[in-house]
Amino acid sequence: MSTTYTWTIDNVDCIPEANGLLNIISAVHWRLTASDGVNTGEVYGKVLLDFPDSDSFSNFDTLTEDQIVAFLHGAMTTNEITKQMAVADYELSKSKEHLAKSVPLPWQ
Repeated sequence: MSTTYTWTIDNVDCIPEANGLLNIISAVHWRLTASDGVNTGEVYGKVLLDFPDSDSFSNFDTLTEDQIVAFLHGAMTTNEITKQMAVADYELSKSKEHLAKSVPLPWQ
């Protein structure tokens, strides 16, 4: 079974105002989930972002999760992304070893 990876943004830290820009994202709190379709493994992290220039700045209220994931990946090296995927894979493998399953209650 192949593994799929999903990057999710849990939260962002913003600078309220600087250099005429509003709500500048300074840090991204993220989650990476590895799934084989049945089991999952997750890893969490926080990445600091560089201050944007006004030409590339996007209004906070119009940002999508995909755009923030792109900011996140832009702030990480390929090796860092690969390492986080390996950690998620490890957590996925551990979840298979200790998978709890629902069972019928004895009085039902």
